[in-house]
Amino acid sequence: MRKRVMSLALAAVMVMSMGACGKNDNAGEAGKASVSDAAGSTLNESMEVPSESTVEMTDPEGCVFKLSDEKVEFEGVEGLYESIRYMGDKVVLDTYEWNEESSSEKERLYLVPSAGGAAQCIYESGNPDSSIQNIVGVDGKIYVENLIYEDDKDTVNYELIEFDSSGKEVGRKDASFMEGSEDQYLASWVVTGSGKLVCIYDTEIKIFDESGKEKNAVKTESTNVSGCLDKNGNVVIISNGDNNHPAIAKILDAENGAFIDAAEIEHFPINLYNGSGKYDFTYRAEDGIYGYNMEEKTEVLLCDFTASEMATSYIRGLYMLDENSLIYIEDNMSGENPPICKYVKADPSEVKEKTELTLMCHYCDPDIEKEITNFNRNHPDVRIRIIEYRDSENAQEDMSLDIAAGNIPDLYFFGDDTEGLSLQQLMGKGMLEDMTPFLESDPELSETDFVPSVFNAMKQDGKLYFVSPFFQVSTFVASDADLGGKQGWTFDEMKQYIESKPEDTRIFYSTSKDENLDSFLYCCGSSFVDWEKGECYYNSQDFKDLLEMCNRGDNEETDWVDIKTSDYLAEGKQLFGFGQMSLNSFRDYQTRFPDGMTVVGYPDKDGRGVYACFNTAVAMSSKCADKEAAWEFIRIFLTEDYVKNIYSVNDWNSVRADVLENQFRYKTATEEYDDEYGNHMVPQSCNPDLNDLGDDILLDYIKPVTQETLDEYKNTINRISKMQSEDVSLKNIIKEEVGAYFAGDKSVDEVCEIIQNRASIYIQENR
Repeated sequence: MRKRVMSLALAAVMVMSMGACGKNDNAGEAGKASVSDAAGSTLNESMEVPSESTVEMTDPEGCVFKLSDEKVEFEGVEGLYESIRYMGDKVVLDTYEWNEESSSEKERLYLVPSAGGAAQCIYESGNPDSSIQNIVGVDGKIYVENLIYEDDKDTVNYELIEFDSSGKEVGRKDASFMEGSEDQYLASWVVTGSGKLVCIYDTEIKIFDESGKEKNAVKTESTNVSGCLDKNGNVVIISNGDNNHPAIAKILDAENGAFIDAAEIEHFPINLYNGSGKYDFTYRAEDGIYGYNMEEKTEVLLCDFTASEMATSYIRGLYMLDENSLIYIEDNMSGENPPICKYVKADPSEVKEKTELTLMCHYCDPDIEKEITNFNRNHPDVRIRIIEYRDSENAQEDMSLDIAAGNIPDLYFFGDDTEGLSLQQLMGKGMLEDMTPFLESDPELSETDFVPSVFNAMKQDGKLYFVSPFFQVSTFVASDADLGGKQGWTFDEMKQYIESKPEDTRIFYSTSKDENLDSFLYCCGSSFVDWEKGECYYNSQDFKDLLEMCNRGDNEETDWVDIKTSDYLAEGKQLFGFGQMSLNSFRDYQTRFPDGMTVVGYPDKDGRGVYACFNTAVAMSSKCADKEAAWEFIRIFLTEDYVKNIYSVNDWNSVRADVLENQFRYKTATEEYDDEYGNHMVPQSCNPDLNDLGDDILLDYIKPVTQETLDEYKNTINRISKMQSEDVSLKNIIKEEVGAYFAGDKSVDEVCEIIQNRASIYIQENR
């Protein structure tokens, strides 16, 4: 089965008619761009973006929709929904079906009444090597971009299919001219009312007539991402903005070949829709649906997703029937088509005032967002609203500045990214609530439910400042032949061991001093700072030993193509494997050491260098407005119900001892069985295709784990003594100063004193 190519284009042209509500906010200035037309005509991109635009939210209660009792169905549809394109009174539904018996796939297009009803199949692919990439509608006509793959020629051909308003195919032509050049990709395309095809590439816009002849072209300085038609039939081009304004909208008159207007947009459009009524265009952002009026430079919130209790990360389809109703299709991740729900605008008198808790994060994982949505639906008196910094160039700095300005959230979410707030820093500053009393009084949860060493690592000085449902072991592993089962060491002991090896021996995967330093800081950088005491130890002998170990490398950039980690470990050319280890990856590392593997641990002043790494952490602010409600949400991630149905597809370990034992049973199983949660479990098996990836790849999913390996892994878990963490700002200070030592311009003592002084100032300023 051919791997289906996902379209780079957004759902570009859908017609909407909407109502309004909004709030005022100021926007900053954007620069000017000047371009010339490659085809001889002039497309003027020297539009000055207005210095002010506003977001209106004068009546937030009017942005709330509620689930209707009215049942909506698309009748007679075969296959799984791939995409849904709203075309006014009709919906074009793209479906995909895979037949296991014949090993064949089929793609279909249906025309369905937008409010639900009988579906009309207007297209069925007879070519297994084709894929519909985008669907566009204008004036009742439907245009479909179809890609046809030719394996023997290793080529992709573009085809454009046209349907009339009844769904009848009225034209089909080669559209290879749409592909663009090697250094550009087709982001989106629009068909105008006069039949012109406007192709929006990342750094260029081209206009073609109905025969496919290029009429105009222009290079753009900004990166274009999508397009649609405004209410007057002109083309809206959305391009990336800056850190303050994530997107810019430019209006292109395709008939005259010129940009005629431009505006900054406060919320990045995920899906863009044709304009109608009072709005030049409308779009779906992370937090809701907006309408934009170019004349007034006003951005209007039409539907607030959080207040309407919609899980936005799982949207499979969304469109408004009118200003008072919309269709919402939420992906249930079941492998079946999700239900089609109708939402209607709630009467403001019915919108109940709720206590609103804010959750601050760099990026909110979709699974966490889904839990938030479910929580909001089940708690009529409280609502959690997400505050994300995903568009920020420096999320940690921006979040810290907002907190310093008094914008303190009620909840924090820490994902596995490295650009969020420092969890250790917040704990040291006393900004997080100790949740031990909540756990002790919880009627269903108890500390005895959790893996003891992991739960102790989660606590700081006996206090529970955050919870996490999953963990992995983070440590150093090495050859038994060298270390003979040694379990723990200091920085000095590790340094002596490394110095006993030939100069060309790698410490980690790379010979680069910078890469070695990154590896050390990622693993044990937190050993040199104590946020609670407000102290750091970068002028200590331990940190000097760390830098001297890194200095054995070179100053060359790492050639990742030539990295052969598995070979290096097996041949003794690389000393350590390290990082976050699941049971599978722990077993995989074992296979790389022919003389046996020892878990030596990270260097540590106490010789206890096995850490727990948490990829998800949820914490309560000490300033939380409703701590009881916050605990009701946080406790979800400690319950058996949260993880019991996903443990087999999650390679992270459950912090719950009962679920972890079920995970281990699955990893070691050699026969099929039904687990205690009602899941039918099939043993892990080797995928032979993975063997072609090369020996430098550590394979995660292969044959069942042996009992011997499981026992060693359990022993390693029992050795966990603390949590792994990293402060990006402190790391940046170190990286900025250490180059002088690596280059031989300063001594290790000089550099460590500079780092110590800078880090001390940073810590004191941020306590």
